[in-house]
Amino acid sequence: MAPAGRHQVVVGVDGSPHARLAMRWASRFALLLDADVTAVHGTGLLDHVDGRLVPAHAHIDEIRRALEEEWCGRLDRTHLPHRVEVVERPAVDALLAAAHEGPTDLVVVGTRGRGIPRAQALGSTALQLLRQATVPVLVVPGPSGDRSVELRRLVIGVDGSVAAQAALLWASGLACLTGARCEVVAVAEDDPVFPLGTAATVTAAGEEDAPDRLRAIAEQACESLRDLGVTCEVTVRRGTAADALLGVARDRHADLVVVGSSGEGSAGNPLLGSVSRQVAHDAGRPVAVVPHPGHRHPGAYHPASAATAGRRS
Repeated sequence: MAPAGRHQVVVGVDGSPHARLAMRWASRFALLLDADVTAVHGTGLLDHVDGRLVPAHAHIDEIRRALEEEWCGRLDRTHLPHRVEVVERPAVDALLAAAHEGPTDLVVVGTRGRGIPRAQALGSTALQLLRQATVPVLVVPGPSGDRSVELRRLVIGVDGSVAAQAALLWASGLACLTGARCEVVAVAEDDPVFPLGTAATVTAAGEEDAPDRLRAIAEQACESLRDLGVTCEVTVRRGTAADALLGVARDRHADLVVVGSSGEGSAGNPLLGSVSRQVAHDAGRPVAVVPHPGHRHPGAYHPASAATAGRRS
């Protein structure tokens, strides 16, 4: 069991293939950040036991046994400090509650991602977490081939906003811990701003000098990474923010995409309008979404925690 008061990585588990991959990523981050793992399963009213959909409360002992012996078996094999929880409430509520119980560096959740239509995905646990979480969330798509959990190349979205700066700081700490190469990406859009909706501070609409101005922002961000000894490159593109960022991630074979989130999205459709959530749904690779500092849970996460994690006692 994990000692009380230590930092934690919270992961959602349910026995599915994408949740098993999420567990691998949670274990990887826990080792990097010197954190414990808290594995959480929220049952809701119904749950699956041996392939059957059953009333959760009546089968809670069976569910807990599956959680401890099967779904979380990897934690015992890796000897990571951990605890497992079965909570009789929806998965999103269970994960958010666990994240607020103590200092939390990350919440990790698996998703079927591109395997389901976007309209259906809007109600998924992953996308609801991205809208509500006040700590960074790592969205891990279902396994496709032999997917490594190593972090060799990061793609980071920047636009000069406070939320993007928080994402850059989080990514810089991760790059320092792993030696990963970073690609800092800025997108000059014709319509919405990148990447976060109405709260972002940079508007590229209709400005001919937007690419040059955004390049300056990206170069400054990249220089801050180089000062830490991180190998960094800059890419500036015109187009739709999510598509451009996903294109760079695909072309560079990124292991992880890092973006900030204001928690707002577009005025017309907050879920669909958030570029961070579009990227998380469509990337086909892990995406870390870092919340705006003003929306962060007090005491649960600080943007410097990733950079200082290796020095924690």
